[in-house]
Amino acid sequence: MQGGAVASLLTAEVEALAAVRNWGTAVSATAWFLRPTPMTDLRTQLSVVSEGGRVSVIDNTLWPASEDLPCATVRLTLSRERAIEIPGFGDQASEPVDPLQFPLRSPHAARPVLVHGRDGSARQR
Repeated sequence: MQGGAVASLLTAEVEALAAVRNWGTAVSATAWFLRPTPMTDLRTQLSVVSEGGRVSVIDNTLWPASEDLPCATVRLTLSRERAIEIPGFGDQASEPVDPLQFPLRSPHAARPVLVHGRDGSARQR
């Protein structure tokens, strides 16, 4: 089988369990292709490397059903969003501002710049 299909299927299996297990959303995926994957019955095995807090790391490995050597492994890093409070950054009611209150701005023309050459001469730009 083509590597993209193998990696996609292994990743999709972990993502399907992520909602049930409260692992969060996948933020990174790495695939290792250890040998060609044959067109035969396949089996997978999930391994939780780290779970809890904001980040979970999950491995999913693929084997042909009748063999002991794996074909591919995918490692996903998943992150849960968690609200944080920032002191002094609340919804503060303020009075509306009328932009017409501010003075009109009248930009001035740019002033010429003197450029000094290597020979010590100066010219305007």
